[in-house]
Amino acid sequence: MRRALLLITAVAGLDGSALAGADRGVRFDFSADRTGAFVGDVVTWTVSASITGYPDATAYFGGFDGSFVAAFADTGEILSTESLMGNSATTPTFDGATINDVNIFNAAVLGTNDPSNPIAIFRFEMLVTTIPPVGLNATTGYGLVGEASVFPNDGIFAQRDVFTNYEVRTDGVVPTPGAGIIILAGVCSFAGCRRRT
Repeated sequence: MRRALLLITAVAGLDGSALAGADRGVRFDFSADRTGAFVGDVVTWTVSASITGYPDATAYFGGFDGSFVAAFADTGEILSTESLMGNSATTPTFDGATINDVNIFNAAVLGTNDPSNPIAIFRFEMLVTTIPPVGLNATTGYGLVGEASVFPNDGIFAQRDVFTNYEVRTDGVVPTPGAGIIILAGVCSFAGCRRRT
């Protein structure tokens, strides 16, 4: 009876969320294949995730459920998406350059846990359709809204840590109307601080 109770408790932990430790965090990086683009160009973006504060070498990024929000949704149109994780629960939808309904994950119970850190999790192509308004930071970049999960080890009954705030870094791609490419120096940040939940 006691053994059965322990098993039920462990299985219930798969759907629950553990509180992330104070030193634990998640960072997302959006990297583009160029720093400047013209209207009509196709930009390929790769999204990577990295975790910090997990001492076990088998800890792994568990997944993301939410949206990749474009700084200027009207700047582009999504042409294709590709999950680079082992599993995907939904088919993404698009609103201009924003990608909604992203639900990608890895799981030890499915044999898709990967302790790579950082790990590439998603790739997409965006067609540049217009130039951002003059006077604004005319950079096409991304932020995230949603839930990220991390498993502290590769045990099939390990409880996940859930993060709703995280650090996000994005390479800037500057759509340009004329000849020549404007290069953006530095990295734009769309979500500064991370909060552990």
